[in-house]
Amino acid sequence: MRLLTAAIACLIFSPGVIAAPTFLQMLEGSAAYCSFKGSEALDEANNSLKKHGKASAQYRAAVAASFRVSSSCIDAEAPKLKPLLQQEIEVRPVLAVAIKDAYASWLGYMEWLRTPRPAGVESFEKYKFESKVNVLKAEMDSI
Repeated sequence: MRLLTAAIACLIFSPGVIAAPTFLQMLEGSAAYCSFKGSEALDEANNSLKKHGKASAQYRAAVAASFRVSSSCIDAEAPKLKPLLQQEIEVRPVLAVAIKDAYASWLGYMEWLRTPRPAGVESFEKYKFESKVNVLKAEMDSI
């Protein structure tokens, strides 16, 4: 009981400061989130393929739906990043080129997620995005 009381007291009396995600966290998080959402929907399409066959209307509809899921996720995430992009460039003008490169590679990866493809296919765009993010992290660490 004392432990519970202490925990509640800590929650009540401690300053609850929760930091907003950084540009880099939003960039990586939105890429992972949209990739996951699209993969999840594509798995459902693959299950439909096994159940109904490649020529079935259910399979074609599930594939189309999987890319709509990715596309709607990207459409929801992109506007959240634009203000953070400008803010990050204002805060770290020295890193403007690396920040823009990371954002541009994110856009490329997001466009690739929108395009129909077989399940399990890795993309050059994903590797390029990860590389640009790593370059940005390294440049941030060097400041």
